[in-house]
This record gives sequence, structure tokens and C-alpha cells, in this order.
Amino acid sequence: MPVETVTRETILAEVERLDSAASDSQRETAAILLSSLVVGARNNAIAAFLDIPLNRVRRRSLNLRRNGIWQGNKVDAQNWFDKDAGSTTFILHSLVADGLMERTKGE
Repeated sequence: MPVETVTRETILAEVERLDSAASDSQRETAAILLSSLVVGARNNAIAAFLDIPLNRVRRRSLNLRRNGIWQGNKVDAQNWFDKDAGSTTFILHSLVADGLMERTKGE
């Protein structure tokens, strides 16, 4: 079975599916997080992939790196796909990206 190519449109459709009531800023944060799985935790690559200003990626990147969710080009996303807690973890990581929460040690 061929592997589907993930595009900007694929990411944006998935973000819309996850929460159609989210604000534009919340949707952008979710798109940045999901895009980091495609192109790595690389600011320039994410900004280009999503066609958004680099400074909007950088702001979230600083929070994600300070909290250990992004380390180098890697993304700590293993729990995003957990059957029971995945969406909660993704939402919490989105809040961290937006600077609304800090990740505590052991999370």
C-alpha cells in the first residue's frame, strides 16, 4: 500500500478535524506541532511548509524547547498517539507551545 504524502493541506485538514471551534492562533499552534512530525522541529522548515512567518514559529519553538518537547530536530510526540491520553497530551503540548503552561519534570 503506498504511503500518502503529507502536505500543508493534509495538516490543516487534520487540525480542523481535531477542533473546528479553535481560534486561528490555536489552529496555527496545532499545525506547527503536527508539521514538526513531518519536517522535524526546525523553525525554517516549518515556516516554509506551512507558509507562515518565521517569527510565529520561533515564538512557539522557544517554549517547546525550554520545556523539552522539541530537542534538536526531534519531537517528543510518542504520547500524542496513545489511545487513552493522546489528545490530552497534544492539547497540553499546544498550551506549552503558546506559553500558557510549563511542562513539569517527569511528564
